[in-house]
Amino acid sequence: MNTLRDFTHRLLPWVIAAIALLVFLTTLNGWVTLPTLALTARLSGWDWQPLYTQPLHFLLTWPIRLLPGNLELIGLNVFSAVCGALTIAVLARSVSLLPHDRTREQRQREPDELSLLSIPLKWVPPVFAGLALALQLTFWENATSPSGEMLDLLLFAYAIRCLLEFRVSQNENWLVKLALFYGIGITNNWAMIGFFPLFVIAVAWIKGLSFFNLRFILRMIAFGLAGLSLYFLLPLVYVVSSQTDIGFFEALRENWRHQKTYIFILPFISAPTLRAHLFMLSLTSIIPILLIGIRWRSFRGETSASGGMITNLMFRVLHIALFAICAWVFFDPKFSGRLLGFGMLPFLTFYFLTALSVGYLLGYILLVFGKEPERRWEKSGAAFTAINRAIAGVALLAAVAIPAGLIYKNWNSIRVTNGPLLANYANHLTQNLPAQKSIVLSDDPNQLMLIRAAHEKAGTPFLHVSLSTVEMGNPDYRAQLQQQHPELASLLEKAAKVTLTDVDKLILLDLLGENFPLYYLHPSFGYFFERFYAVPHGMNYELQKFTSASLLPPPLSAEVIAVNEKFWADVESVALSHFPDASEISLQADWIGASYSRGLNHWGVQMQKQNRLTEAGKHFTAAVAFNPDNNVARINAEFNEQLRAGKVEAVRTVEELQKTLSIGAMNMHGPFDEPNANLLIGQAFAVGNNLRQAVQYFSRILDWTPNDSRAHVAMVMTYFDMQQPKMALAQIQKIRNDPKIALAEQQKLQLLRVESLSYLIQKDISTAEEVLLNARKELPKNETVNALLQEFNLQAAVIQINDKQYAEALERLNAVLKAAPNNPHGLFNRALVYLQMNRLDDAKLDYQKLEKALTERSHPVHYGLAEVALRQNDIPEAIKQYQIYLEIAPKDTAEFKQVTDKLKELQSGQPK
Repeated sequence: MNTLRDFTHRLLPWVIAAIALLVFLTTLNGWVTLPTLALTARLSGWDWQPLYTQPLHFLLTWPIRLLPGNLELIGLNVFSAVCGALTIAVLARSVSLLPHDRTREQRQREPDELSLLSIPLKWVPPVFAGLALALQLTFWENATSPSGEMLDLLLFAYAIRCLLEFRVSQNENWLVKLALFYGIGITNNWAMIGFFPLFVIAVAWIKGLSFFNLRFILRMIAFGLAGLSLYFLLPLVYVVSSQTDIGFFEALRENWRHQKTYIFILPFISAPTLRAHLFMLSLTSIIPILLIGIRWRSFRGETSASGGMITNLMFRVLHIALFAICAWVFFDPKFSGRLLGFGMLPFLTFYFLTALSVGYLLGYILLVFGKEPERRWEKSGAAFTAINRAIAGVALLAAVAIPAGLIYKNWNSIRVTNGPLLANYANHLTQNLPAQKSIVLSDDPNQLMLIRAAHEKAGTPFLHVSLSTVEMGNPDYRAQLQQQHPELASLLEKAAKVTLTDVDKLILLDLLGENFPLYYLHPSFGYFFERFYAVPHGMNYELQKFTSASLLPPPLSAEVIAVNEKFWADVESVALSHFPDASEISLQADWIGASYSRGLNHWGVQMQKQNRLTEAGKHFTAAVAFNPDNNVARINAEFNEQLRAGKVEAVRTVEELQKTLSIGAMNMHGPFDEPNANLLIGQAFAVGNNLRQAVQYFSRILDWTPNDSRAHVAMVMTYFDMQQPKMALAQIQKIRNDPKIALAEQQKLQLLRVESLSYLIQKDISTAEEVLLNARKELPKNETVNALLQEFNLQAAVIQINDKQYAEALERLNAVLKAAPNNPHGLFNRALVYLQMNRLDDAKLDYQKLEKALTERSHPVHYGLAEVALRQNDIPEAIKQYQIYLEIAPKDTAEFKQVTDKLKELQSGQPK
């Protein structure tokens, strides 16, 4: 009888695949998921980056993309489900083809000439392996959403099937198919490159010495190259397309660059972490397969009772342990691919190999423990027989319990991931966008793709311009925007075709804002918000420009408050019931909950600023419910409780906050509204030159505690950094007029410096000097005051030099250099004064002192020495100094050009 044509080998794989397909279609995602957004967007043309990778997926899904709107997304989901079901069929067929002659005990029990499992329960291992893989959470998710992972895994699975079919039939056509489809698989899936050496070894192992046949090798190479020719598909598509100017080799290089990143660069960037993860994954996938590939010989001396028993026991324990560990992998323990994939790599190929392993291992257990050897003298006693039967029975129970356990464990996760949560979130994200064309910004590309997908699902035209703040500096990105939105051409062309700096981005946004409404999809901060403030409309934030005189946003109108209160009440009533349980079982739900939480926390802060403490407290509580990890909202909620109790006390010390607080926390969780947190955030904004936002945080502290000296001093320093000396002086006067504001000595010195420099900036030198001299009378031995006087004299001298008050400037510089003879700024400025007063020997002496004092050559010093020599008619010395200047000075300045021209004149002997 030909065992390859019985039900288990021919029809059972299709039965299992049909069951899997039914499961996948029943739980099919009706829309998109977060992990599949990027691929879906590129296939549908929403994303700015063309699709450079996965040419086979592009080719096979091309007819689906001709469908309208939401039908396209459903079609892509069904395609994934079909690929998933076919993968299960290939797995079941592969498990049924695995040899069961690897150990002595298997050979004693398995009479099949092909060493295939022939016991009555031979159908159990393929069914179990197929169900275990189909119901594993990562596989299930990818088989029910528009992911390209299922097609990649199908190609990998088919390559393994080709190997096993050849082992059984010895028909080289299976190896030809392997070469062809492996080449195709490489073009579509970077992981196939990583597994390539293992497949070569496997082919050589199965063929033996016949592998080294030149005709065979050339044939394999030819069909492999035929498969690899699919690399050219997408480049050819872009060449003939009129919608893009991407070149053939550019598209080809992008695919190779992508694969190179994953295969050769990512392991070294993440090393040793990624290598350690890959090693752990191989222990339950590649290593068992390698063990299956070895046909273990009978050991010498095993005819003795004790030796044979120990050998048999060793193999039995090893197989049972491997079965238990590999089966456990499907429940996603810490060493599984789901948790070791950095949230980015699904590692489905490893899961497939694990499923192949558990199928074989279950077959081993059913064969060895469920069947007695053919030779009577090898039969066990009654007790051993009973134990063997019990172990086989437990294995059968496990084969039923494990799929049932996977359904129990993963059902809610699949229901949440493929349920309406993401669609509801996208609807909330678009709910308050204006009807007219607008510029819609986000720091998260997922949000921009979601609002586009939401319009596709609703069948409504997408009018807006999606602008990624992460990518807007990229000239290629702006070129794609210009192509998609020709009406922006005149605006985008004003931006140079180079990578934009932060200042350039702000200028571009300002320009766009003059022509279109600007909306953010989430609360944010940074350099944009130095010029704009955000008016919340649910989960959308309209950007309005500050007036030149205002530092704080205007109060929210009653209408804005009412609209937002209703919006967030609706969100809480509809979505909050799913959290936080949903976020614990679904990464997608966790992301959605974090986004809702950030928006609620932001709105809670706005309500707290309106002194509507009860409503603010409700929103902070809801924010924590949506995302229990939102520590920003948790701190705000605790402070809100204090405020409602009539207390204005910080709930965290500065020291505690310094250990955990960061600007990144605000990016994920929304703004702080607690005194000590606001102080630290304001200081961080000030250091980052986001001065208007720093003032907003310091001002908020003074709303609660008007006598907080830290906030007052910080406000003064920030006003000064904003080049607003009058505002800084007014704030200093306010502090000094309020006896309740107690300043530490260090704070007094800080104000002293700002006060003197503020007068100095306004060229009120006498008042600035008077402030410092009075301070020295009060604190005659204070070194800081003396240092401030030194700094003042230098700054005042520079002002006087610019005003051509050389005698007054010289007096101040002499005072500075008397206290510090080698002060470089003093020497340089005095040399400059001497030069202007035509005291050339004195100027030369100061320049030479400065040259000796400096550790590196300074081009201004050599310029000065050249000028002195020129005025003294020492032409050779002037030429020498100018030459040194040109060696070390910046090349792109007007002064450099002037010196170059001057040097040529001097060297020609005809100075003008």
